[in-house]
Amino acid sequence: ARQKRDLALEAAEQIANMMVMDPYPGYEGEGFSMPCRNVLPKPLQKPPPPMWIACTNRSTIEVAARNGLGALAFSFLDPDEAKRWADVYYDIIRSEECVPLTHVVNANIAMVAPFSLHHDPDQAVDRGIHGFRFFNYAMGALVTQDNRPGRTTLWADYMAQAKAKPLSRRAPGIGTPADFGALVRDYEAAGIDQVIFLQQGGLNRHEHICESLQ
Repeated sequence: ARQKRDLALEAAEQIANMMVMDPYPGYEGEGFSMPCRNVLPKPLQKPPPPMWIACTNRSTIEVAARNGLGALAFSFLDPDEAKRWADVYYDIIRSEECVPLTHVVNANIAMVAPFSLHHDPDQAVDRGIHGFRFFNYAMGALVTQDNRPGRTTLWADYMAQAKAKPLSRRAPGIGTPADFGALVRDYEAAGIDQVIFLQQGGLNRHEHICESLQ
């Protein structure tokens, strides 16, 4: 696990070379190797399609900037935090620290923004908050716990811990349509280039399956 980032970047650089080099001269590295060959088909898009890196933690945004990659980030707590990271990203992009991993710099920050909207903000929270909180809980549990498909009661486990952790503040993107419009405009002003709207559905199905298993 400690090596996965370096190995992923090593392979990504070679894949980018395969998109444009004719023939690809070959490579022998720590985690990736390929003999000399012409890799087909080549992308029709010129320059080749931009490359992104998923930024599951904030420090990866700096990695994206140093490698000239687009940063695909999860939502920030508020526009002020978004501005701090956008400033860090573009300061590095403009500096000599940015050494493109690919053949073209993709200077972009795209943010995945959850949304659950209703004209009654309490309804928006009731209908949306557990879908997003359960998603985050389940993703962590798949890494940290010994889960057995069809036997592990993730939903019941989630609800038990959720009741002990009441919401202390509203989640960005969960509220009224007017609130969400203002939030997106604030993110634009903070320097976020793209917003990807995420609706986490299927909550009733999760609950039904877990009840059936119990």
